[in-house]
Amino acid sequence: MKKYLAISLLLLISTMSFSEDIELYVSEAVKLASKKTQVLIIFDNSGSMTKEETVKFRYEPGENYPAIPGQTKLEKTYLYYNRGGEIPIPDKSGENRRFEASLNGCQSAKVALNTLGFYTGHIRRYKFKNNTGKWNNLNKNNGSNIYVLDCEDDVVNNITTNASGVEAGYPVNFLGDESSPEYYTDDITKSDVVWSGEFVTLYTANYLRWFLGDTVKEETRSRIDMARQSINDVVKAAPSIDFGLQVFNYDSGDSDTSENGGRIIFGINEMTDANETKLLKLVNDDIFAQGNTPLCETLYEASLYFSGKAVDYGNDDKDKGTYYDGNIPPRDTTIEDAGTGKYITPFSSCSSKAYVILITDGVPTQDKHADGKIEALTTVEDGSTITFSGSKFSSNYLAGLAQWMTNRDLNIDLAGKQTVDLYTIGFSAGADDAAPLLKEAAKLGNGKYFKATDSAQLTAALIGALENLEPSNDSLTSASVASNNFDRTETLNSVYYAMFQPDNGPRWQGNLKKYKVVNGKQVGKHGKSALDEDTGQFSEDVTSFWSADNAKDGNAVADGGVADKLRNKTDRVIYSDIGTDGALALLTKNQAVTSFGGLDKLADDMGVAQDNVEEYLDWAKGKNVDKVALDDGTIPAMRADVFGDPLHSKPLVINYGDSIRIVIGTNAGALHMFQDKDDSVDENWAFMPKDFFSNILPLRENFATADKIYGIDGAITSYINDKNGDGVIDSATDEVWIFFGLRRGGSSYYALDISDPAKPSKLWHITSKGDFSELGQSWSKPKVAYSKLNLSGSGDNKVANPVLFFGGGYDVKKDVLTPGGNDSKGRAIYMVDAKTGAKKWSMLTSGGDTTYTGTDSIASSIAILDSDGDGLTDRLYTGDTGGNVWRVDMPSADPADSDDPWTVFKLAELGGTTNSSDLRFFNEPSIVRTFISETIETEVTDVDGETTKIVSHQEKPYDAVLIGSGDRSNPIGTDTDDTFFMIKDSNIKTQSFYSAVEPKIPETIVKSALYNYTNDPFGKTLTTQQRETLELAVSKKSGWYIDLEGSGEKSTAEAIVINGIVYFTSFIPPDLDPNKVHCVLPNGKGLLYAVDLALGTAIYNWNKVEPDGTDAEPERSVEISEQFLGAPTLIVVPHDDGDDTTVDKAVGNIIVGREIIPVGFTLQTMRTYLYISEEQ
Repeated sequence: MKKYLAISLLLLISTMSFSEDIELYVSEAVKLASKKTQVLIIFDNSGSMTKEETVKFRYEPGENYPAIPGQTKLEKTYLYYNRGGEIPIPDKSGENRRFEASLNGCQSAKVALNTLGFYTGHIRRYKFKNNTGKWNNLNKNNGSNIYVLDCEDDVVNNITTNASGVEAGYPVNFLGDESSPEYYTDDITKSDVVWSGEFVTLYTANYLRWFLGDTVKEETRSRIDMARQSINDVVKAAPSIDFGLQVFNYDSGDSDTSENGGRIIFGINEMTDANETKLLKLVNDDIFAQGNTPLCETLYEASLYFSGKAVDYGNDDKDKGTYYDGNIPPRDTTIEDAGTGKYITPFSSCSSKAYVILITDGVPTQDKHADGKIEALTTVEDGSTITFSGSKFSSNYLAGLAQWMTNRDLNIDLAGKQTVDLYTIGFSAGADDAAPLLKEAAKLGNGKYFKATDSAQLTAALIGALENLEPSNDSLTSASVASNNFDRTETLNSVYYAMFQPDNGPRWQGNLKKYKVVNGKQVGKHGKSALDEDTGQFSEDVTSFWSADNAKDGNAVADGGVADKLRNKTDRVIYSDIGTDGALALLTKNQAVTSFGGLDKLADDMGVAQDNVEEYLDWAKGKNVDKVALDDGTIPAMRADVFGDPLHSKPLVINYGDSIRIVIGTNAGALHMFQDKDDSVDENWAFMPKDFFSNILPLRENFATADKIYGIDGAITSYINDKNGDGVIDSATDEVWIFFGLRRGGSSYYALDISDPAKPSKLWHITSKGDFSELGQSWSKPKVAYSKLNLSGSGDNKVANPVLFFGGGYDVKKDVLTPGGNDSKGRAIYMVDAKTGAKKWSMLTSGGDTTYTGTDSIASSIAILDSDGDGLTDRLYTGDTGGNVWRVDMPSADPADSDDPWTVFKLAELGGTTNSSDLRFFNEPSIVRTFISETIETEVTDVDGETTKIVSHQEKPYDAVLIGSGDRSNPIGTDTDDTFFMIKDSNIKTQSFYSAVEPKIPETIVKSALYNYTNDPFGKTLTTQQRETLELAVSKKSGWYIDLEGSGEKSTAEAIVINGIVYFTSFIPPDLDPNKVHCVLPNGKGLLYAVDLALGTAIYNWNKVEPDGTDAEPERSVEISEQFLGAPTLIVVPHDDGDDTTVDKAVGNIIVGREIIPVGFTLQTMRTYLYISEEQ
């Protein structure tokens, strides 16, 4: 018989929360509500539990047990571990689930290991990937790569002692690198490890030799004594579970006067030291075996407890003459409301799952009294009343009640759906007759049945039951559909929306859908309006293009679109970088084994058993290997959620001239190419980098409280070279390349050649090593440009080859870093050859081709400027996550040129060191070359000595730098006063700047050097003198700013400027009352601003009217939706003038969120002259 001894619990037990932009969708309250798994143990205290059995002698930690037969003790002292599956075999050469005991940094485990032989908790090992370190779960099958190990209980109990020779402190992620790792911090508030996912059980080799050995002496023990010991061991070894305890009443019959059912003697409580002592005292000293076995009646009473209903059988127990003392131990009245007589449910507002583990040594007896009450059970779901419809099994309602409890909402007074799963353990040979009923009850109760014959096996069965406990995904984390990513195609009238449905687990459902723009409105199939005019959401009546006729999938993320296509596509073409030298090859097990250098290495990277590698790869490719059935009972070949969530990846549309293709990444770890066939869509191929193979296991497990998993989550950039300009991409001569980072998915960039849309190839892959060791998470969208550094040929035949610019990325320690703290990653700008990925230039704090004094990571895209019109980029602008704006001048072909070196200076310093001034720039600056009318006052003295002040107006050229602050990693934060800025850069000539000689570095602009436009000073009614005075004051400033005045309002994307009007977006987070629990996050507000570039005045009234019917006054902003909005995008589509004989004029609008905003833009030819006198 296989023996299992493992705990695999799903919890989120973190005493603090850390910034992450999915907080817009995932309620922290939901996560915290699930931080402790709740387990009620029903302990059989019937008379038969007094029977004695001859069993293996109990474990003695001081005894040195011999090796199990066939094995020889190893010289080194190892600890073994299990994350599910068979118990490890000690001393076996092929058993890799072990590590040297000296590496154990979990001090909390040492006591349990020394006294019990095993310990269960959240265990982590530190692992580097692409030069970035993080505390990860242990590999399921191989502990050979464990070098540093620690546990959650040490953090909870403020224990800083770690393994011998390792510095003291609390585990922390992302500090240091492989050459200089930093595993710990002495500040517990910076310990950012999220202790979610499975529990791991550690064992001493000595305990396993006892458990598996067959030479251990025997002893005679009663069943109840063995049960007491098992419960003691498990409670002590699993401190992160909240346990409760229920026992049977005496139950002498099924009449109303009998002591029916059972009572809860210890309500579910957090296992503090005091509560653990109290619980175990009840188990060890106060429970005695007498009476019958009312299994169903006791479970019915447990259902009342979870439901918060009136106590029924809980107060039934009473004395039986002189041979039985009733209510000993007494029921726990602390879980009852004395005023109402009802139970106080252990569920919190946002929790949705609890568990019952029923231990019994026999069939139910005197167990009919609850039958009528069970038959009368009702609940309400979605407004409908549901009644109990279960049936009896073996003349008992135990299984039917278990089915009710796991499928129906037990507590209608709380938000969400509250359910309970049942696990059953048949203990001793006496339970053999009850096995069919216990198996059926566990099956219908969404649990599992275990059999145990002695204390060791009962302990194993209890842990085996705990192995399966999963907080469910029943509570939705957000009622809204996020669909803020879109792009337009060169066919002008198609709009593609990437959308996703947030969930509590790491795996989210996503989709990509198509609509069209007709006469300024978005429509679906058959011309149906795409949006509901009342809500602004996608209409429930619209059918998106690509979906089946009348599918009406508009407001349903999972329906229609590419998701539906992939569910029905069994011939997918999926590549990975597992070919020779990392080239693309079809994703097969054999090819992956070759790439990784062996099946063992591939399995180790994936964290699965070697025998399961192919199954997990098939799952990743979308196959329904888990046989998940549809609502109609059929089992499809492909998973319903095969298309993951494109959380931040925006669809990139490429017009090949003879076809339209869309490229998009998802957090399932794949990049997809789709072909738009107008009314239908097909996937050409998908690319799954092998770096994401390690994500397959947790994605498949999809534990409800596990971390969100990220894959290809960065924005995609394309380079298209149609060499003959015929508008058709010929794969033999033309070039189409795409480039993308991973955002929170990692610290690397990929480049693919997709010139032939049917046959992609990999150009290069950059990781955070070597020339790119400063690279943080790759948030910065690559920008294609041309540079003097990347010319080929000579003389008149010189050709500029494309380059990419990208920022150093995001330093994740910024998630918890206090304002003003310095980053250690991402403080860089890189230029690489677009074709080869070779570094051409870097700007670093030290060791770069150009050095600078920055201290904060650069997560945004880089703004590029060709200031002299020669087609080559000669200037860069960027903001950083410390609120600074930097300018880079590249006036020559050599960054180190003795006459014209490349230089960098801080153009503006706008952030501070307090929470309110902790401005962070995540969006690319928008650069506008413009003339601004300045008002200048001069003094003129005539021949008589009279001085007169003359006010004049002068058009001055500037490079206007537009940028808004807002922490993308903390979108619901409200403690920062974010701002939108317009900076006038008067140095419009690209040149070198110096600190000591001319031309000197300009003085850094601070906020006080900008004019405050927050209150719209030019929008007020002013006299001529007042306006002149204002103009003079504004002209003396280096630009302007508008404070974003909503609570927590922040800029969300880069701005665009059309015809002198600045369009930018912002987000106001929901008002989260700290005294209220939010199971589902309320919506925030996404705003669109439109202001005059020079004056900051409002432009539109957004078609609003006053109550009297007159047009409203212009306002700077309008509420677009509840979304965290992306950048406004200009779309130009023909507008039908109703005359078939004329060519429809192309009219421009901007699209933001789901709204199309008319801006009165028409295509026109214009030429702007800007003369700059250059020194010879």
